Parts: sequence; C-alpha cells; structure tokens
Amino acid sequence: MDASEVVSLDERARAVASREDLVGLISALVEDLRRAPQRWENSELGSYLETMAAWCADSPGFGDASREDDALPPWRIVADLLMAARSYE
Repeated sequence: MDASEVVSLDERARAVASREDLVGLISALVEDLRRAPQRWENSELGSYLETMAAWCADSPGFGDASREDDALPPWRIVADLLMAARSYE
C-alpha cells in the first residue's frame, strides 16, 4: 500500500457520517485486506476482533460521556474502531 492509499482509507474513515459512509468504508477495508493482507497487523478475524476489544478497553474515555468525541456521529465511532483494529497491538 502506498501512502496515497493509506491516506485515502484514513480520510474515508474521518468522513464517515452515515450508515452509507460506514458501509463504503467497510467495503474498502475488505478490498484492502484482499489485495494486501501482509499490510495488516491483524489480518485474521480472531486477532482483528481481539484487537477491537483491546482498543476499546485501552482507549481513554472510549464510551465515556465526558469525552469530546461523543459529539461524533455513532457511525464515525464505529469507523474509528474498524480502522484502529487494522493495526493496533
């Protein structure tokens, strides 16, 4: 993956504001995984899901009502979670 593809996925994730945007991001992630699984730290479903749980647990304030990100649409929060699970250790 070159830098423009990384930016594209990251930009797409930051732009998620609706169900349709989230579906598009998930589709783009699936395509990216199919094309280059070696670029993913967590390319197997089990490790991806474990990483999602770890990211949620370790992220300061995730789901905390005092967190500024709570102003984000719920679709965007899910997008952030999906993106983090690609490479969070």
